[in-house]
Amino acid sequence: MANILYAKVGLKLPKAMWGGGQSGRSWSSGHDDDVRFLINVSYNNPDDTFYIIGASSFNEIKPAEKKRLFPYGNVVDAYNSAKYHDGNRPSTDIYQPIDEKGNFIDEWNIWDTENVRYRIPLEYLNDNGITPDYGIIAMSNLMSRNIYGKSRTKKGSIAKPLSVSKSYGAPVLHALNETGIRWVAMVDDPRCMHGAFDLFNNPPIVLSQINGSMTTSNMTSYEDDTVVEGEVDVIYAHVESTVVMDEIVKPVDEYWSKREKNISIALNGGMNNEEKDQLTYGKIFDARYTNLKEWILDPFEGVEVYGKWGEGVLADDDRFKGSINRDELHSVMSNWKHSLCIPIKSGWATTKYLELLKSGVSPFLHPNYDTQKNTKLQDFYRVESVDDLRDKIEKTSDDRHIEELNKAIDICLADEFTSGQYLNDIVYKYLGIDRTGRKNKNRELWEVKPPLGPTVTF
Repeated sequence: MANILYAKVGLKLPKAMWGGGQSGRSWSSGHDDDVRFLINVSYNNPDDTFYIIGASSFNEIKPAEKKRLFPYGNVVDAYNSAKYHDGNRPSTDIYQPIDEKGNFIDEWNIWDTENVRYRIPLEYLNDNGITPDYGIIAMSNLMSRNIYGKSRTKKGSIAKPLSVSKSYGAPVLHALNETGIRWVAMVDDPRCMHGAFDLFNNPPIVLSQINGSMTTSNMTSYEDDTVVEGEVDVIYAHVESTVVMDEIVKPVDEYWSKREKNISIALNGGMNNEEKDQLTYGKIFDARYTNLKEWILDPFEGVEVYGKWGEGVLADDDRFKGSINRDELHSVMSNWKHSLCIPIKSGWATTKYLELLKSGVSPFLHPNYDTQKNTKLQDFYRVESVDDLRDKIEKTSDDRHIEELNKAIDICLADEFTSGQYLNDIVYKYLGIDRTGRKNKNRELWEVKPPLGPTVTF
């Protein structure tokens, strides 16, 4: 029986993806990967209690729905962002910040109550006598400075974090720092694979979509700004499998041949506002329009592109359909035959190949996608050139395509991934918890709905 802290750093659970939608419905629609994992891991580890220490809409879920998703009642919201509104004072003044002259700051003379939100989860734990044992933290947009009044800049002035950091980063980091618990980081985007200067309780491992390492540079403690450099191992752990957890998996059949779109793609531009003449985004991630044009827009007719792009791209080319929420996107995908996965950064895998597979779409891989060959996709879907892609699509019989698709579905959407067994086991392994004998269950909570209306052809 363990008390486990859970959060998404930098975003609210559930976050808006592919056009968003109402946050409350997202818990039950299953379009948020981090929510799916919390639902899965809490169900399959009923003796453990999971405390949400970041912003979320957990308490907006209707009671009946909450009971369905979390039948063991072992998920608790420990972060009430409204706690200090209307003049409510914090319960302690430990670590009260000081100004540049060393004078204590009266936080309650400051209009912006975001400054003290970092205290909320830890105070909840302390007030309720809860001793946390471990943490599972999904990483997103983590800034260098997040916690108000806790660190100084190189010039010696008090760091002033952005509003988003104070609300969506600071509460999680402060709880990790103060409890000192062992925690595992889950990262599905290379832009988020870094620490923060005011996070001095770093994870021993990062579970991600590539093998490598992550460097850290942080202060020693709140009282000591001495910089500590470090390195954390990054291992490939099928973290993208969260997108298919508790999914109803269906093979494709002969009706696949009647799908309306031969090939289309779901792809965001770099920084979500990439224009046609964008050549690079430096070391963080790659520009995508050039690859998209070369591999999809030029060689194939009738394609559609779903995702966030610059205004110029959207205005000039009606093949770009803009962003839609994941529920609708997967429904649209289920009327495609083929697609191509283009990575965020050369070498990485993403969730896209699994989203395509669960929608019954051939997930061909750009040469720069999953270069370490960590995913279990067969070599049939690895293409070396545009001509190779076109030949495989056009010169392969529908029967062969259906055979390869079902082979990939059987392998990549196997029960060890859809039940959460693989990811649960590896997370608990690095937390130091024995899961021997625990058998996960795929509850089949979600499924891709077929497209509706006149586009249905089968």
